[in-house]
Amino acid sequence: MENKELLLSALEGTLWIALATSVDGQPNVRLLNVHWDSNRPGVILFPSEKDRKEKSDTEYGNKVAFAGIPSGPGPFVKGVGVVRRSEVNFEDIKDGLAFRAPHFMSDESPGFDLYEIVIEKTTLILGPNRSADATPA
Repeated sequence: MENKELLLSALEGTLWIALATSVDGQPNVRLLNVHWDSNRPGVILFPSEKDRKEKSDTEYGNKVAFAGIPSGPGPFVKGVGVVRRSEVNFEDIKDGLAFRAPHFMSDESPGFDLYEIVIEKTTLILGPNRSADATPA
Protein backbone atom coordinates (compact mmCIF):
# COMPACT_ATOMS: atom_id res chain seq x y z
CA MET A 1 0.00 0.00 0.00
CA GLU A 2 1.37 3.41 -0.89
CA ASN A 3 1.81 6.20 1.66
CA LYS A 4 -1.23 8.16 0.44
CA GLU A 5 -3.47 5.08 0.74
CA LEU A 6 -2.08 4.34 4.21
CA LEU A 7 -2.69 7.96 5.21
CA LEU A 8 -6.29 7.95 3.97
CA SER A 9 -6.93 4.67 5.78
CA ALA A 10 -5.40 6.04 9.00
CA LEU A 11 -7.49 9.24 8.76
CA GLU A 12 -10.64 7.23 8.17
CA GLY A 13 -9.98 5.22 11.33
CA THR A 14 -9.16 8.27 13.46
CA LEU A 15 -11.94 9.00 15.95
CA TRP A 16 -10.02 11.36 18.26
CA ILE A 17 -7.08 13.70 17.94
CA ALA A 18 -4.90 15.58 20.38
CA LEU A 19 -4.87 19.22 19.21
CA ALA A 20 -1.97 21.40 20.33
CA THR A 21 -2.31 25.19 20.29
CA SER A 22 -0.47 28.11 21.84
CA VAL A 23 -2.06 31.39 22.89
CA ASP A 24 -0.11 34.26 24.40
CA GLY A 25 2.84 31.91 24.76
CA GLN A 26 0.85 29.36 26.79
CA PRO A 27 0.71 25.84 25.33
CA ASN A 28 -2.55 23.91 25.40
CA VAL A 29 -3.51 20.39 24.32
CA ARG A 30 -7.00 18.99 24.17
CA LEU A 31 -8.65 15.84 22.94
CA LEU A 32 -11.27 16.28 20.24
CA ASN A 33 -13.77 13.96 18.63
CA VAL A 34 -13.28 14.40 14.89
CA HIS A 35 -14.95 13.71 11.58
CA TRP A 36 -13.06 13.10 8.37
CA ASP A 37 -14.76 13.06 4.97
CA SER A 38 -13.02 11.41 2.02
CA ASN A 39 -14.64 14.03 -0.24
CA ARG A 40 -12.55 16.69 1.54
CA PRO A 41 -9.30 14.78 2.15
CA GLY A 42 -7.24 17.78 3.31
CA VAL A 43 -9.64 18.74 6.11
CA ILE A 44 -10.44 17.35 9.57
CA LEU A 45 -13.71 18.60 11.12
CA PHE A 46 -14.44 18.91 14.82
CA PRO A 47 -17.33 20.33 16.86
CA SER A 48 -17.01 22.71 19.79
CA GLU A 49 -19.79 23.58 22.19
CA LYS A 50 -21.32 26.95 21.41
CA ASP A 51 -20.05 29.78 23.63
CA ARG A 52 -17.37 27.57 25.20
CA LYS A 53 -14.62 29.67 26.79
CA GLU A 54 -11.73 27.41 25.72
CA LYS A 55 -12.35 27.92 22.04
CA SER A 56 -11.20 31.52 22.31
CA ASP A 57 -7.65 30.19 22.01
CA THR A 58 -8.41 29.07 18.52
CA GLU A 59 -10.97 31.52 17.29
CA TYR A 60 -8.96 30.05 15.57
CA GLY A 61 -6.81 30.91 12.60
CA ASN A 62 -3.85 29.69 14.61
CA LYS A 63 -1.28 27.23 13.40
CA VAL A 64 -1.85 23.99 15.23
CA ALA A 65 -0.29 20.58 15.56
CA PHE A 66 -2.33 17.42 15.91
CA ALA A 67 -1.86 13.72 16.44
CA GLY A 68 -4.44 11.05 15.75
CA ILE A 69 -5.16 8.79 18.67
CA PRO A 70 -5.01 5.24 17.34
CA SER A 71 -8.05 3.05 17.96
CA GLY A 72 -6.11 -0.11 17.21
CA PRO A 73 -2.96 -1.39 15.57
CA GLY A 74 -1.69 0.21 12.41
CA PRO A 75 -0.25 3.54 11.38
CA PHE A 76 -1.42 6.81 12.86
CA VAL A 77 -1.20 10.39 11.65
CA LYS A 78 0.42 13.51 13.02
CA GLY A 79 0.51 16.84 11.28
CA VAL A 80 0.21 20.60 11.23
CA GLY A 81 -2.42 22.87 9.83
CA VAL A 82 -4.56 25.94 10.34
CA VAL A 83 -7.84 25.92 12.27
CA ARG A 84 -10.81 27.99 11.15
CA ARG A 85 -14.57 28.02 11.54
CA SER A 86 -16.05 25.62 9.02
CA GLU A 87 -18.69 26.45 6.45
CA VAL A 88 -19.98 22.87 6.76
CA ASN A 89 -23.21 22.63 8.75
CA PHE A 90 -22.92 20.62 11.99
CA GLU A 91 -26.21 18.89 11.20
CA ASP A 92 -24.61 17.43 8.05
CA ILE A 93 -22.00 15.48 10.06
CA LYS A 94 -23.84 14.91 13.33
CA ASP A 95 -24.74 11.31 12.48
CA GLY A 96 -21.12 10.52 11.67
CA LEU A 97 -20.07 11.76 15.10
CA ALA A 98 -22.95 10.20 17.05
CA PHE A 99 -21.70 6.62 17.02
CA ARG A 100 -18.43 7.81 18.58
CA ALA A 101 -19.91 10.17 21.15
CA PRO A 102 -23.69 9.80 21.73
CA HIS A 103 -23.98 13.22 23.42
CA PHE A 104 -23.97 14.78 19.94
CA MET A 105 -27.49 13.39 19.50
CA SER A 106 -28.78 14.42 22.93
CA ASP A 107 -31.69 16.84 23.10
CA GLU A 108 -29.90 18.44 26.06
CA SER A 109 -26.72 19.22 24.12
CA PRO A 110 -25.77 22.90 24.17
CA GLY A 111 -25.44 23.12 20.40
CA PHE A 112 -22.19 23.08 18.52
CA ASP A 113 -20.06 25.21 16.25
CA LEU A 114 -18.03 23.37 13.65
CA TYR A 115 -14.35 24.01 13.03
CA GLU A 116 -11.90 22.50 10.61
CA ILE A 117 -8.20 21.86 10.45
CA VAL A 118 -6.89 22.57 6.98
CA ILE A 119 -3.99 20.15 6.80
CA GLU A 120 -0.67 21.58 5.61
CA LYS A 121 1.61 18.62 6.31
CA THR A 122 1.16 15.11 7.65
CA THR A 123 3.45 12.33 8.73
CA LEU A 124 2.44 8.71 9.02
CA ILE A 125 3.85 6.96 12.05
CA LEU A 126 4.34 3.40 10.85
CA GLY A 127 6.04 1.94 13.91
CA PRO A 128 9.03 2.46 16.18
CA ASN A 129 11.55 4.62 14.33
CA ARG A 130 9.52 4.36 11.11
CA SER A 131 7.62 7.24 9.55
CA ALA A 132 6.74 8.58 6.12
CA ASP A 133 5.58 11.94 4.82
CA ALA A 134 2.25 11.81 3.02
CA THR A 135 -0.37 14.26 1.80
CA PRO A 136 -4.10 13.55 1.87
CA ALA A 137 -5.10 15.62 -1.16
